[in-house]
Amino acid sequence: MTARGCLIELSNITKGLRRDTLPRLPPAPGYEGYEDYTKQVELWKKWIQWEKGDPLVLAKEDPASLSTRIIYVFKQALMALRFWPEIWFDAAEWCFANGMDDQGVDFLNQGMAANPENCLLHFKYAERLEATTIIEGGEEALIRKGQLVRKPYDDLLNMLYEQVQKIQRKEKEELARIEDAFELTNPRNAQDDDEDDDPTTAAARAAKDAQVAALREGTKAQLQVMTKTISAVWINLMRAMRRVQGHGKVNEALGGSRQIFADARRRGKINSDVYVASALIEYHCYKDPAALKIFERGMRLFPEDENFALEYLKHLVAINDITSKFQSIHGY
Repeated sequence: MTARGCLIELSNITKGLRRDTLPRLPPAPGYEGYEDYTKQVELWKKWIQWEKGDPLVLAKEDPASLSTRIIYVFKQALMALRFWPEIWFDAAEWCFANGMDDQGVDFLNQGMAANPENCLLHFKYAERLEATTIIEGGEEALIRKGQLVRKPYDDLLNMLYEQVQKIQRKEKEELARIEDAFELTNPRNAQDDDEDDDPTTAAARAAKDAQVAALREGTKAQLQVMTKTISAVWINLMRAMRRVQGHGKVNEALGGSRQIFADARRRGKINSDVYVASALIEYHCYKDPAALKIFERGMRLFPEDENFALEYLKHLVAINDITSKFQSIHGY
């Protein structure tokens, strides 16, 4: 009777579920197919949650079967939702919480392979490495652990910087295409000095300029998102390396958080959040006066960033530096 009731309940939960074996990329929000895709995600989540609730009452008498059923539904979901990182993360989290560490790591590795640009999975994997790697052997062990923990972050950063380059290349290609199309329909004549007075040519040029402006605005928005994401990765890596290697020194094997800050500035495409994070680490963790220098440098690089200015003022108030506070308000 329990099995019959569960079958009816499960049939109702999975009604409308498409158990695809060929995964699809999730459409962007607002585009065709997005609502249908998210509905499928919700149906898979309901099935997973239903299995976790142990409706067949297997937890006491046959816990292995319960685990097998839950892993099974996770794998079924991931066949259809391979490019939905949240499911990979949930599967790994459940495995870690139930003593199935190897299976959890495998879910994370497969998830990162399917979603190489996803921050959630890389952060989780790096945190797992940090928590489970035992340090033995002094400084050399710290260096090895730092390299191990840093690798997922480096892989993610390389992918994100590559996407930035793709966005920039695409913009150049589109600009060239727009220019070629304009030249094709409006060939220039070096002997015609009155070309700009031609209404047709002027209208075509105005249309071209509008296309160029829209393209550059769209690229700018994309790059802003990428900069914010890259900055978040650097900040998480900086904090992780502080936990593993401490303060550290730049250009030494035991680089610590300072080496990460230096690397972030060198590679670029970061915003003021990285400077704030580095300065606060210097001050709150080590009471190092370098925090003030980092804020000052950041103020010169981001003079119009009101959020950075606010964080700078908060720091000056915290250290009771009224003079610098006055100068920061009136000098920048």
